[in-house]
Amino acid sequence: MIRHGQSCANVEKFFAGHLNSPLTALGVRQAELTAQYIFRHYQVDCVYASDLDRAYMTGKAVADLFGLPVTKEPCFREIYAGQWEGEPYESLPKRFSETYCVWLTDIGHAVCDGGESVAILQNRVVEAMERICRNNPDKTIVVATHATPIRTFQCH
Repeated sequence: MIRHGQSCANVEKFFAGHLNSPLTALGVRQAELTAQYIFRHYQVDCVYASDLDRAYMTGKAVADLFGLPVTKEPCFREIYAGQWEGEPYESLPKRFSETYCVWLTDIGHAVCDGGESVAILQNRVVEAMERICRNNPDKTIVVATHATPIRTFQCH
């Protein structure tokens, strides 16, 4: 699992969630360097990616080096953050003080206002990963995704 390169949302410091924030020039370079590292150290059989551009383009950088297609997998999207999406990080503690406090202190129980819970996100990521692994036995798989899906899968 690899996280996408730097996105415009990262630079502009807002919660992207399902918003389609593109990679910055640095993010494109990070994706290229990650792809080169993977190409030098692994034999990859298939590449999956979130269907959001920032992760898809990161996965495509890997796939292109191996001459592989990228399979878009919406289950690897970042958390659907509801009312938090597009909000500057600095405004979250003010506008959503209780729920954002849970995000910072007990993320396993966090639910974005009007969005999905971290637990639901984890379920969709785990189910997709298990399905992909069942369908690709004995293969090396690259999944390009986002921070929260990676963290929840690591916890699983």
